[in-house]
Amino acid sequence: MTKFLFSLVLLIIIPGIGFAQERSIQVLENGEISRSIILSKENQESTIQQLTAFYSDNGYFDVQISSTDEEPISVKTGQRYKLSSLVFELEKDSTFADNELTGEFYSVELIENRLKTEYDKFINEGYHNAELRVSEIKLDSLDRSVSVIVSREKGRITLLSNIIFKGNRISSQSYLSRLAQMEDSLVASKENLDRIRRNLISSELVEQVSDPVIYLENDNYVVLFEVKEQNLNQLDGLIGFVPDETGKGQIVGDLDISLWNVLREGNAFELQYQRLKPETSRLKLGISQDWIANIPLSIGMDFSFYQNDTTYQTRNIGLSGSYFLNSEFSIKSRIYSQSSISGSTSNFSKEPEGKKQGGDLGFNYSKLDRREVPTSGFSLDVIYGVANKDIEEDSALAFRQQRLETKVKGYIPLFEKSVLATSINGFYVIGDQFTESDLVRFAGANSLRGYSEEQFTASELLWGDIEYRFLTDQYSYLFLFTAAGVYKRPQLYSETDNSFIQKDFLYSGGFGLSFRTAIGRLKFTYALSSTETFGNGKVHFGISTGL
Repeated sequence: MTKFLFSLVLLIIIPGIGFAQERSIQVLENGEISRSIILSKENQESTIQQLTAFYSDNGYFDVQISSTDEEPISVKTGQRYKLSSLVFELEKDSTFADNELTGEFYSVELIENRLKTEYDKFINEGYHNAELRVSEIKLDSLDRSVSVIVSREKGRITLLSNIIFKGNRISSQSYLSRLAQMEDSLVASKENLDRIRRNLISSELVEQVSDPVIYLENDNYVVLFEVKEQNLNQLDGLIGFVPDETGKGQIVGDLDISLWNVLREGNAFELQYQRLKPETSRLKLGISQDWIANIPLSIGMDFSFYQNDTTYQTRNIGLSGSYFLNSEFSIKSRIYSQSSISGSTSNFSKEPEGKKQGGDLGFNYSKLDRREVPTSGFSLDVIYGVANKDIEEDSALAFRQQRLETKVKGYIPLFEKSVLATSINGFYVIGDQFTESDLVRFAGANSLRGYSEEQFTASELLWGDIEYRFLTDQYSYLFLFTAAGVYKRPQLYSETDNSFIQKDFLYSGGFGLSFRTAIGRLKFTYALSSTETFGNGKVHFGISTGL
């Protein structure tokens, strides 16, 4: 039996600068196989020494090499050795035998890959100073086998004292640190570092986060993340043409302006205007502040105004709050007061004058691979609300309502560049009486595409769509979709009989594109409902650009 020793330290591999020159050697193995072997031209060792090392590294320890004066060089490899044992020497004079590779043909690459797997486990646990050394190799020339002994030292666990960001131009270091939610003396484990990355990405402020880089600064460990921020100062515009039965039509559209860091970091302002049809429009204003007193808490206030031609108008003011339990789950709530003003001169009004006070409680769970154009994962929104409503013309009449809203979105990767985007939406409200503002308005560009904007109202609604997306790049795609749903419109308070009750099944389909360009995201949609001919489809064009 022969025996030799060598030492190998497996640490973080840093790519070298430049490329070593190489040369090709022609050899004839065992008088039968001719092959080329690449050797380092810069290595000053003799060709025989380099070839011997090459074959030994691949388990041919009995190799014999003839003269190298001319090629091809004759090589007798001998029998290849197999791995008989791989033993790890642990701390405190204990050992561990790894039998997974026993019987495999020996090679340096085989051992290095196994050691790297073990080293990665240490890194994942937070031991960034771990060392693995091949301390001894024993050869059994009779059995043609190899025994390898590895010295393993975990070292001290790595504790992070600070977090640094690179590439941020919108948010400060201190604000991003709050979003990251890194604790003092945090163990630098993979689980903790992944959680920091998820916290940053889920904030909507950060589009991309690099892998962490850990380094020593003034005897303390620091973690560095390179970030690509997302501009939340946005202008979103949507314009649509809705043809009528005569071939003419009307222009509808949305305008949404979002401003970030208006008064201080974490402060947001939003203005939204919708023109649903002539003389029918909606205006919404909102302001919010994220991270109150270093707590993952968001508080906001909003006001909305809805004008339904000359029939009535509603005004709604509310206070909202959200608390983020982690990067995937948040709880949200809202209290509000709504007043209705009737413009009807007749006794019949879909929305008589009155007041409504209520509160909502819900949650959001999101597990998507990325926020913009997801390719896998799902999200779930659930809201439960209660409200009390009074009708001004009948002071004795007051009724209570309960409401449940759900929205589920899922993204399924089919094959390369293809994604199936699905959604299911539900709305259900129960109560003794209803006015039109108690119902959900749906259909149009932002819900059941192919129908006019908010063409229907319902107390019970269930609809969904399936959209096939072909990705042209990470942020752009072409799509085909189909949608379907059922709804029920109840008898309203001012309606005299149940002849106004409506129940129906709706479906539609269409196609379009969504492209991210230098000026922002451009989106085009052509949608057709079941009641329209191809020439009367709904056309919408949208743009979202940074300010």
